[in-house]
Amino acid sequence: EQCRVLELEGRGPGNALCLLVECEHVTEVVTSFGDKGRRAEDVAQAAVNELQRWLAAEVPVGEHLADQLLIPMALAAAGFADHAGGAQSSFVCAEPSMHTRTNAEIIARFLPVVFDFEGIGDGRTRVRCQAREDRAS
Repeated sequence: EQCRVLELEGRGPGNALCLLVECEHVTEVVTSFGDKGRRAEDVAQAAVNELQRWLAAEVPVGEHLADQLLIPMALAAAGFADHAGGAQSSFVCAEPSMHTRTNAEIIARFLPVVFDFEGIGDGRTRVRCQAREDRAS
């Protein structure tokens, strides 16, 4: 319901639009960047389209937050691996992007963790992270 327009004096290659949705337990931020020759309407439409996809998916974690959560999850799992039962964390998102899946693979090469992507229906995915069982002590 609140809208702010900020105008900056500096020159840049285009414009940017940030849409913010504050829900009871999560805040989703969607950003779309302009570029030289790209119409402002196209920048706005790209942001609206991404936000509509997130709202329609009815998931707490958006596309870009999903890949940002992987490192904290991995550090928690690796740090608590020696405790009884280890540590496991998970979140639900829409179909993870290729960037998110690649990020998980790279993190697992550096930390003794494993990520699991489980389809749970309606285009939603549960992403889990836990310590690898074969980790070196």
